[in-house]
Amino acid sequence: MEEKYKINILDGFIDFDNTTNEFVELIITIDDKEIRTNKRVKETTKGFCYPPRYHKAIAVNLKKGSSLKVYIYEGEGQESINLDKPTFLRKKEGRKAIFKRASSVPYIWEKVI
Repeated sequence: MEEKYKINILDGFIDFDNTTNEFVELIITIDDKEIRTNKRVKETTKGFCYPPRYHKAIAVNLKKGSSLKVYIYEGEGQESINLDKPTFLRKKEGRKAIFKRASSVPYIWEKVI
């Protein structure tokens, strides 16, 4: 059975591959603190949105013995593209997406480094 998501830990990065045809949202914690805010995760905490078949590594500060936890929320989303801007300006801005969680219960992936 193929895994829905592929997560690899690389030197200084968490490599996440959304292998599904659905949008997902990731919230990554190290030792129970969200990596962007350094605060505990709440129901209102927002994470990284991954469109279908999107693959990207996220830089993290992992130390030996750290507890890594990735919350993966499934839901509905869409990419936001401003077609009025020239292509080279859109590429500089990067990909943007809008996401709405289908449930408040995430899939949780855990590992102690």
